[in-house]
Amino acid sequence: MLKTWLNRPTGVPTDLPRLSLPEPHAGCHPLALTSPGELRPWLEDLPIGNPVKTCRQLAGQLGLLVRYPAPIARLPALLALLEPQTQRWVERIENRMGEELDTTEQVLFDELIPAFANVNQELGHLYKRQVNALLDGGRGDLADAVHGALQTLARQVRFESSGYHAADPGIWRDLLHLHRIADLLDLTHETPGRRGDGIHRAFFATVLYQLADPLRLPTSAGWALWHEAEAASTQAGFSADRQCSACLRIDASGTMPPLAAARAARDPPAARVLRLPLQPLLESDEAAASYPHLAELLRALGRPGGPARRRHPRLATRRDLRLYHGLIPVHRRLWTAHGTVSGARHADLAEHSAPEIAAAPAAPYLGTPCRQVDESASGVAVLAELSRHSAVQVGDLVLLEAAEATDESADTVLLARVRRLLRREYHRIEIGVEKIDGSLAAAQIRDQPHDGQVIVNRTRTSGQVELYGASGRLSLGCVVELEGPGGPLHVRVDAELERLPQLARVRVTRID
Repeated sequence: MLKTWLNRPTGVPTDLPRLSLPEPHAGCHPLALTSPGELRPWLEDLPIGNPVKTCRQLAGQLGLLVRYPAPIARLPALLALLEPQTQRWVERIENRMGEELDTTEQVLFDELIPAFANVNQELGHLYKRQVNALLDGGRGDLADAVHGALQTLARQVRFESSGYHAADPGIWRDLLHLHRIADLLDLTHETPGRRGDGIHRAFFATVLYQLADPLRLPTSAGWALWHEAEAASTQAGFSADRQCSACLRIDASGTMPPLAAARAARDPPAARVLRLPLQPLLESDEAAASYPHLAELLRALGRPGGPARRRHPRLATRRDLRLYHGLIPVHRRLWTAHGTVSGARHADLAEHSAPEIAAAPAAPYLGTPCRQVDESASGVAVLAELSRHSAVQVGDLVLLEAAEATDESADTVLLARVRRLLRREYHRIEIGVEKIDGSLAAAQIRDQPHDGQVIVNRTRTSGQVELYGASGRLSLGCVVELEGPGGPLHVRVDAELERLPQLARVRVTRID
């Protein structure tokens, strides 16, 4: 008993809430390796040449340890063996997530990321088990356990969101508890080389990442924002000033995640908030230059009213539709069926007849069956069954039409851009789209049969002409000759409005 009390960290209240854990197994599983001598050779025999299989075996063993019903005396030593195994896959994924992958690599990572997310989730549970044991009087280094748990849970938030899964409120509550423990241990102030270094950086980045609503970001942009927030954590932090009028108030009770609390009509109770001052970063020219994704987020957060709320109310709508996503399928559908279509309301579409086009590209793609679930003045949401490697991406062009439409005369609902994704299940995804303002037509860049497809849009508000096309074909200042419904058209790219890895949107002027 005396040794237990001597190892209890000073300044940590005994009444702190414990971290959430899965229910333990009814009995001790015979395959659970609870001693370093058993675990070490098992780790050496893992099939590292097969990453997905390795992750599944690691997740299985971690799950047995997390749910082991008896105390695990050598748990810190087991964690010391398991951490390098998981860190290997973290570094591999980190190095590739910010890059544009080819189709083969994308399929591999679509399988690897959810498999590793399971490993990371179980590792987080194991670290939380160690933290709980230390709070209950167990022996060990609480600072190391808190650091490992917080870093792992912060990573889990990012992995879940990069797969467009809804945030788990339990993870946010545990992160808050860990941050409070770290604060009591005086670990939230960065000191290079000290145990627990990086706790503030990981927690600060997690808060900003969730405020950015990563379900609205392309994966590479979300990971870039995370790294920028980590780097910016040295220049900003949370404030204890209760009178801070320029601070963003974040619920610290664990009731709601940061974005939901920031959008709530009422502020959280004053005793349970984190105050995030935005001015140090908003007024920093260095931050704006070094952290472009973060600076854009901070500008949105600094507007009156905080994070942007929904512009229009949603109305529940049930309708069977067909979904075409990506530049080439949308272009092909427009070319073979309409040629010209309105991007606004369904009623407007009937006014446009299909023009005569000399030749269509390949056979028409029939689209993906989907179900509309709601509608607003600016967009709609649909549910679709899509495999991971062929799923839509934020920023993609999409075309939606009635399910009973024919190839010869399609009853097109709208053309839009993907603005939000939410994966309900492994193959089931909710797609939120924003309608495109204007009238659109399919066209082809002359002498570019493979990647010369473009969508021409004349905006309704300004009358300007915009092109959507492959990023490599539409650079600033270039002149392109188009073939489309109205005959040949020469245009010059005057402004770059948006550029994604899979799509460019530019403004053009006609050259006579």
